[in-house]
Amino acid sequence: MGADDIIAVEVLVASKKVELIGVLVCEGLCSVEKGSENARKLLNFLNLSSAPVAKGIVRNRELSGEDKVYREISEKLLSNLQFDKESGKITDEGVDFLEKQILNNPGEIVIFTLGPLTNIASLVKKNPKIFSQVKKIVIMGGALEVRGNTRNGAEWNFAQDPESVKVVLTAPSKKVLVPLDITNQVPITLSLLEGLSNCTNPLAQIASSVLLPQKEWIEKGKYFLWDPLAVLVEIEKIPLLSYSIGVYSEGERAGKLFFSPQGSKVFIPASINARRELLQLREYLCKCLLLLKKVDTYFLYKESKLELYF
Repeated sequence: MGADDIIAVEVLVASKKVELIGVLVCEGLCSVEKGSENARKLLNFLNLSSAPVAKGIVRNRELSGEDKVYREISEKLLSNLQFDKESGKITDEGVDFLEKQILNNPGEIVIFTLGPLTNIASLVKKNPKIFSQVKKIVIMGGALEVRGNTRNGAEWNFAQDPESVKVVLTAPSKKVLVPLDITNQVPITLSLLEGLSNCTNPLAQIASSVLLPQKEWIEKGKYFLWDPLAVLVEIEKIPLLSYSIGVYSEGERAGKLFFSPQGSKVFIPASINARRELLQLREYLCKCLLLLKKVDTYFLYKESKLELYF
């Protein structure tokens, strides 16, 4: 879990517009083991100890020097939260956990993918028809008309497992894509970081603490609202346009997206108002009256059941 994954979960829960029913962890910035522990810590802090955390597929990919640094930073982001093994579950069910949730809640599940698509693709291969019972998959990843943030120009999430991107794009579910073309329009600002730091709401304090290690990038205007923006696109019902796209799954262009009349149909936000989205983020994190820790969390209403995936 990176800083933006953590903030995305906070915004989702603070919105009180959905019910979070579980987290399936993938290998991304964190290892599956440490990512699962951090996800459990965060959900317990949000008084969601009843929501299971499931360990996903371990790929044991070789890390570059840069990725090793990012992993070390990411795995320590929630070191200020205690890990209580007796509070909440971490299961080894993997993709079986996701399959079970879909079968138990047909037509209600929205899957948010905030990292590589390895776990989702595994279930598509195992049981493709089940995705006709998924309400929607909201995917933060990819880049179409902008350069990505890896050496070959692909976006980081998609570059980690481009073959799985190709598989997931075939799933018979509505797919909402939030690519770098959209997220690059909303850099996190020093003003936002300062506002969160000065806010006494525990949600804002967690958000500011995980953003502080990224301050140098924020000052340069190079740290963006990646995963939280994907959440805001869904819960704020930002207008979407449909496109047909494909992905290069191998070779020098692996992970890169392209427009194709024969490609898979996805929905992408029509436009983004950066100022509005940053203000909305701050509103959720600073003014939410979410009851935390030992007090029962409640939701104002339930729009759809939701599954989060890192």
